[in-house]
Amino acid sequence: FSNTMKTSFGICRQAYIPLRAEDDERSEQVSQILFGERFIIERFEKKSGFSYVISDFDEYSGWIDTKTIVFIEEKDYRKYEQQKVFCSSEIISRLESEDQSGAFILIGAGSSIYENEKKFQIGTRTFKIPQNLFKSFNDKRTFLLESGKKLESIPYLWGGRSSFGFDCSGLVQNLYKQAGVVLPRDSTEQSRKGKVVNFFHEALPGDLAFFDDEEMIIKHVGVIMEGNKILHASGKVRIDKLDHQGIFSEDIQAYTHKLRLIRNVIED
Repeated sequence: FSNTMKTSFGICRQAYIPLRAEDDERSEQVSQILFGERFIIERFEKKSGFSYVISDFDEYSGWIDTKTIVFIEEKDYRKYEQQKVFCSSEIISRLESEDQSGAFILIGAGSSIYENEKKFQIGTRTFKIPQNLFKSFNDKRTFLLESGKKLESIPYLWGGRSSFGFDCSGLVQNLYKQAGVVLPRDSTEQSRKGKVVNFFHEALPGDLAFFDDEEMIIKHVGVIMEGNKILHASGKVRIDKLDHQGIFSEDIQAYTHKLRLIRNVIED
């Protein structure tokens, strides 16, 4: 490779690839690319061994270690675009290699599998897909709540959007991906989607609540649950009380986040 390489294409063949702000392993993780998600490789830095990529799923960009890339041809990249995507809803799943070598990969919720539910090939490796990896559903809101409850107590991780660790907007994006809804990566952009819910009492389970700071900048997001509660990632994935003022933590007996607005991003 050289710094002037032509545009190339890749796919993630591990639980996730850290997406960093700079081409350095010590740089801030700004997001992650999950198993099965594709990306465009725009630039390669030979000195650092990192590549600048754009995620196909949410158009988020950043630097990844070039050693983590499974390169695919453009024709295969376009072929994936035409295929139906199945999304893992299990917190952690084990994908075993079809060649009976004993090789396996652990993947998290929100991972992408294409078309064939029995096996999935990335590069030269083919994996058997467990039968319980996908959950069918008729009601997106009910599915969101049930899936969200399973993620409770997973640690907070800045830039995380996998069940190995979440930040607040990564948790929301992952849950909605499982429900077949594509949301932007950051809470500020998520707050522009869907319809505004004008009154707190009109909010439905599955709606998104957004919270701002002293400068009126949205900094936090969570999924509204039944019984005036909210699922969000703050220290860990947790369920707290929610009212028209914001999030109330029973652990410290205080409000931790100030409510700014509520959005309905599900077409009922």
